[in-house]
Amino acid sequence: SSMDMSLQLFNEGASIEEIAEQRRLSVGTIEGHLAAFIASGDLSITKVLPFDKLRAILEMVETTGQYTAAKPIKDLLGDDYTYGEIRMVLEHYKRTKR
Repeated sequence: SSMDMSLQLFNEGASIEEIAEQRRLSVGTIEGHLAAFIASGDLSITKVLPFDKLRAILEMVETTGQYTAAKPIKDLLGDDYTYGEIRMVLEHYKRTKR
């Protein structure tokens, strides 16, 4: 599938931006593909995001109590964080809190 192809390229060492360019898809689409694999447990969030970003987003999730919508977290964190990054962390959070 299209998602599997994104994961394969990521696992081979391509960056999200490189995968998007190569596949002529948006960065957000590729982040969405990876978020699905984080949700299923097939990809670790720590492979995708640096620890400081992961920690900052997780802190906002805990602070806001917002586990589903990325926008309130994005509004607080600003432009250094993408919606896709936040969504990936939300999937990770939901999986680990289950």
